Amino acid sequence: MTNLIDEFKEKAKEKPKRIVLPEGEEERIIKAAEIISRKKIALPLLLGNIEKIRGKAGHLKIDLRNIEIIDPFNFPKTSEYISFYCQMRKDHSISKKIARMVLAKNLNLGALMVRLGEGDGLVAGACSLTSSVIKSATLMLGLREGISLPSSFFIMAIPDSSLGEEGVLVFADAAVNPEPDSSQLADIAISTAMSAKALLGWQPRVALLSFSTKRSASHPLVDKVIEASRIAQEKAPHLLIEG
Repeated sequence: MTNLIDEFKEKAKEKPKRIVLPEGEEERIIKAAEIISRKKIALPLLLGNIEKIRGKAGHLKIDLRNIEIIDPFNFPKTSEYISFYCQMRKDHSISKKIARMVLAKNLNLGALMVRLGEGDGLVAGACSLTSSVIKSATLMLGLREGISLPSSFFIMAIPDSSLGEEGVLVFADAAVNPEPDSSQLADIAISTAMSAKALLGWQPRVALLSFSTKRSASHPLVDKVIEASRIAQEKAPHLLIEG
């Protein structure tokens, strides 16, 4: 069975990226930041109250000298970010007062930092709702052109290397969209295939599943999957998709 975590770590070390951690006051995040910094996996950036973070780090006996910490309430680029956000949302006539309130939330500020190139990525969810993380990312970063909704996927590594790609499969969407329609299911299939190719280097082979084997049953849920397959093949004819 492939050890994907080790592979990801080694790949990350080749060119460490700046990763924004909006939940910087959470002890687990402080510990994780120290580990990834010490092992040169990434360049962590903690968001939160500097005194609180340093106080917790001291209690945990963690050295944060090589880790950047930004306090959202004392961020030197606040005015610049507020102006950018107001311009970004000009169709909604957002005032600077509202923009300041929006960017006072670590998730929103962190996502906008990624959009503006201050970070290469963002990791959150240790003490934030999944819905809140997705909402902030969608608000500040938006969706890929042609994709109608955010979705999630799980990478599953199993002992039988004859399945998937040497025992590795990608499943979607088991966390965000509980009951997608055909069009949404097609978008989930396409975006998951693109993510698998970018992250794992695969030439994706996508199977849209239902309870019916090879369309043997007649049922609305089967029809939904068949229609999703048709839409996905139409939108992404280069992908290997069956359903």
